[in-house]
Amino acid sequence: FKEFQLDLAAAVARDGDTGLAEFGRRANPESIVHQVFEANRQSLTETERLVDKQVLIDVARRIRRSRRIFLLGIGGSAQVAREAAQRFLSLGLTALTLEDPYFQIFATENVAGGDVVIGISHTGQTASVIEGIEQARRRGAATVALTNYPRSRLASASDFALITAYREHRVNAAVSSSRIAQMCLIDSLY
Repeated sequence: FKEFQLDLAAAVARDGDTGLAEFGRRANPESIVHQVFEANRQSLTETERLVDKQVLIDVARRIRRSRRIFLLGIGGSAQVAREAAQRFLSLGLTALTLEDPYFQIFATENVAGGDVVIGISHTGQTASVIEGIEQARRRGAATVALTNYPRSRLASASDFALITAYREHRVNAAVSSSRIAQMCLIDSLY
């Protein structure tokens, strides 16, 4: 049933018509602001509804007991990784952000049981993040995907998947809105 829920939420996110549409020449600033806020509210509401609370709790417990936490992300996902590392460091945990694809691969070659590796990718298709997660899993670390797509390569390669809900649109706002949903999940772990 949980897999059906994830698939349904992903399909709705792809096919839905609510949220950010292309802004026409006649769009006024007030309507643009309203659309942006509404898209973010909807993303957060759907992410909260979609997230498997037990998986979130299990990941939080593993993080609390971890030796080290590695956060992998490129581009906008790297910003989320940096914020997450900062939060975990403030709790006295050892957390490291890995933004460079080569560093991701080198670092995950040295993980072991007791480590947690979190791969962050909105699409779940970022090659170096997937490779790092696969390598970390082979080495015995607990692996976590933070993505918008439950059937992505990243989600499939991970022990745990934390799924956000952001409806894709032609306006390139997915970067910022997906980060808001990702950060809510990170803050929940924190």
